[in-house]
Amino acid sequence: MESIPDQALVLDTIFYEAPALPILQGAYLRVEPGQICGLFGRNGSGKTTLLKVVAGQIRPASGLVIIDGERFAAPQRRRRFAKLAYLPQTPMLPPDMRVETLIRSFPNAYLMIHKQCKHLDVRAQLAGYGYMAAS
Repeated sequence: MESIPDQALVLDTIFYEAPALPILQGAYLRVEPGQICGLFGRNGSGKTTLLKVVAGQIRPASGLVIIDGERFAAPQRRRRFAKLAYLPQTPMLPPDMRVETLIRSFPNAYLMIHKQCKHLDVRAQLAGYGYMAAS
């Protein structure tokens, strides 16, 4: 296997199958920091499945998941999500939950958002908080 930079997402030889249906057969993906990557393919070709493997939502039959030089063999979601973010296709929250309620449920969210956005030249107002982020 080639040298892997400390800050990259690498999926190497990922195999996954649903009962009697092979979905991923040796998939390989490498994304460097700052690189924009798109996954294209027909419906049912494995795009979402590949992202679920990265997020630790499903476990591949075999293959390597490496995030920032760290190999992930088991789901270990807490460690994964310290390094990446994943927004699933289907909502995980109750449909009547407001963003404000969600953020108040996580007191550190305000600080995390501020830390992540302070370097951007963006102004964003956050769900009733009157919070403005600007560089």
